Formats: sequence, structure tokens, C-alpha cells
Amino acid sequence: MIPETQRITWPDNLRALATLAVVVLHVSSSVLYEFEKVSAFDWWTGNIYDSLVRWCVPIFLMVTGALLIPKQDTFSEFLHKRFGKIFLPFAFWSFIYLILLLYKHVMYGNEMGTLNILQIFYRGSSYHLWYIYMLLGVYIILPLISKKTQTLNDKNIIYLLLVWLLILGLNYIPDFRLKPAVHVFIGYVGYTILGYYLSKKNIHSAIGIVLFLIGILITALGTFELSNQQHHFNDLLYSYTTPHIALMAAGIFILIKNASVIARRNDEAISQSSPIEIASSPKHTANASFLAMKVKNIIAQHSLGIYLIHVLILEILNSFGLDWYFVNPLVGIPLTAFFCLAISTTVVYYSSKSSVGRYIFG
Repeated sequence: MIPETQRITWPDNLRALATLAVVVLHVSSSVLYEFEKVSAFDWWTGNIYDSLVRWCVPIFLMVTGALLIPKQDTFSEFLHKRFGKIFLPFAFWSFIYLILLLYKHVMYGNEMGTLNILQIFYRGSSYHLWYIYMLLGVYIILPLISKKTQTLNDKNIIYLLLVWLLILGLNYIPDFRLKPAVHVFIGYVGYTILGYYLSKKNIHSAIGIVLFLIGILITALGTFELSNQQHHFNDLLYSYTTPHIALMAAGIFILIKNASVIARRNDEAISQSSPIEIASSPKHTANASFLAMKVKNIIAQHSLGIYLIHVLILEILNSFGLDWYFVNPLVGIPLTAFFCLAISTTVVYYSSKSSVGRYIFG
């Protein structure tokens, strides 16, 4: 077994942080559609929270690329491993959210035929399941490009990423959207290559900060300006497949990777300290650090299950009055996100201890 201090921790750190970010995004997004219906303070609070975490989905894909592109699996081996882990949980939760949706329709007196149900399955029975559809598409493409990507030198990869960013820039054109197949093949697969490239490079954290700030400013200020011009919420600059979101995600990747490397070196230094030095360190600090690391590892390990269930938990919390508007968005958004993540993680963690739970949550 590899000692804890020798493990590469940044993929788990990124995955855990992205899981938290997804929950924050889904809590804060509701207030954005209330543009000019709620106070400017409430809307801007939601806009800032949402803009701060727009990198969440790209980070998942970048970690996927960083970890999977270097692997030497055959096409069939790759699909067997990845599809086997995702497909059953995806099918189960698609069914659960379909039942929930049918229940809502019955409560409101709406009828649904077989064709409507099939269309729901085709589009996704819950708004967040689009990510699984996209991920399955990425998994089909990834083994086809992995070997070729590994043979490219840095200059060629940088050229490829610049072309990718230029293509993403087409999404800035009003009323223009890349077709779904192009979105997957170019838009989202590009993030896997970006993650693979950044995982091999040591880039100064200052560059990461600049990229992150550029992304936030364009997202938050640009979204307000576009929404203000049209007098309703405009989500053009919230798209994951836009250059500024890619820059923001790259910035987060660089910052967390660098911070994780520094933290691991500190852990190694502590492990090599004398017993007297270790004993003299504050015990509560060590306990808090261990607990934080344990929680982070649990969230990272069960990120798929947490992603699948968190919308259901969020709806339950909303039914009890805990949502973005609880007290005010400044408090309601992080508080709701915290409880949603805590409950989702707890349910998935203990359920996954059983064989059935592992199939349900992945």
C-alpha cells in the first residue's frame, strides 16, 4: 500500500472541490432567473456565487483527462471499466427522477403518454443528468484520441488547445450554438486534453490567479450586462464551452494542483519530524486536518453518487423552506449547499457499504 503522504492528492482535491461547486451552482442558479423580479442585491449575490463555481463541470473533465489519457487500456477494456461503473447508477437514477417527475405531473393534473415518457428519457429525467449523457459520449471518444495525444509534443498540444479555444469562441456569437455532437467531440473532449497537459506542467500560481479572475469578471459582469440589455436573464456567458470558462477552469486546476503539492510536502516534512516535534504540535490542529482530509477523500471517492442524488436532496430541503431565499441569498445559498452536500455524502457513503448501494451510486 502506498503511504498517504506519497499519493498524488490533487486529483481528489479537485474532484471534491468540484462536487461542492456543483451543489453551490444548483442552489444559486434559481435566483438568476428572477432578474428584475428580486432586489439587485439578491440577484447579484446569486450571480457572484454562480460565477465563482462555473468551472465545476470542466474540472471533472480535466481530471478525467489527466488520469485516463495516459492509460494504456484497449478500447474494449476502457469502455468496460467506465461504462460499467456509470451505466447502472445512471439508469437507476434516471428512473427515480422520472417517477418524481410523473408524480409532479399527477399532482398538477397533467397527463403524460408513453411518447412523453420516452422523450423525457431521451432528454434526461432531471436537469443535471445531461452531464452523464455528455460523459458517456466523452468516454466513447477518449480511447480513440488518447494514444495520439500522448505522442504529441508540448508545441502541438498548445496549438491544438488554441484552435479549441478559437472554436469555443464561436459560442460568443448571439443565437449561435455548436451542435450537440460538436459540443461533445470538440467542446467537452477539449477539456480532457487541457487537463492532461496541465497535469504534466508546473505553472506558477500567479498565472492561475490571473486566469481565474479573468473568467469570473467576464462571467459575472458580462452576464449582468447582457441580462440588463434584454431585461431578462441571459446565460450566454455561463456556458461551459466558452473560452473564459476554460481559462477559469485552467486557473483553478493550476491553483489546486500547486496547493496540493505544497500540502503533501508539508505532510512529508511532518512525517519525518522527531517524536518530540510531533508531540509538541497542537493536537486539535492535527485532528482537524485529519478529519478534513477524511471528508475530502469520501467526497472525492463518491463524487458520482453525490452528483446523482444531490438534486433529490435539494428538492427535499426546498420543500422544508431551506433554499437560496432562506434569510437572504448571502446566507441561504451556502447554508443550503452545505446541508445538501452533507446529507448527500452521508447517504451515499453508508449506502455504498452494501453491494446494492455500490451499484446504485457507482
